[in-house]
Amino acid sequence: GMEGSYKKVLDFIKDNNAESALLGVWGMGGVGKTTLINLVSDSRSKYHDDFAKVLFVQAVKGFTTVADLQKAIAISIAIPQIGNQISQANIIHNHLRDKSFLLLVDDLWEDLNLDELGIPSLDVVQPHRRKVVFTTRSMCVCSKMGCCCPEDTIQMKCLSKQDAWNLFAQKVGSEIFDDKKIHNLAKEV
Repeated sequence: GMEGSYKKVLDFIKDNNAESALLGVWGMGGVGKTTLINLVSDSRSKYHDDFAKVLFVQAVKGFTTVADLQKAIAISIAIPQIGNQISQANIIHNHLRDKSFLLLVDDLWEDLNLDELGIPSLDVVQPHRRKVVFTTRSMCVCSKMGCCCPEDTIQMKCLSKQDAWNLFAQKVGSEIFDDKKIHNLAKEV
């Protein structure tokens, strides 16, 4: 059910002429945003030649600070971890400033200041390709992050009834539905 969203994210990542370097994926909890961004992260072979660095970090509501995200970024690009946020931001920035990179951030609950993290400018008129894809439950977070145009966001929605039924039948096994009573009960579920 997420093939369309997956294709849109990959198209955004691969597009060298995109007007924005920021893409927000939003939707209610449980709709598949984390699954989607994990799938994108696992598909690095489709775009890894486009970026010198691909970073993937996860935010957690109420527990993730700028320092936590900086630590995750530092680990993913194998640079020293410093306890001071400003120094860490400078180290991250200096490491990435002359590189193309893709930053994937999962589960943002509030807007994130990329400068505070140490992420260099995402200005699309640079010699380096720099893109950020993030997931959130809130369209408001997308707006605050700078995703102002409809092309800068992807809303993930629940599966249609037919797609949900097909997924259910695929997971359970369609042969158990030969019994009409079980079939009707399964449809209710």
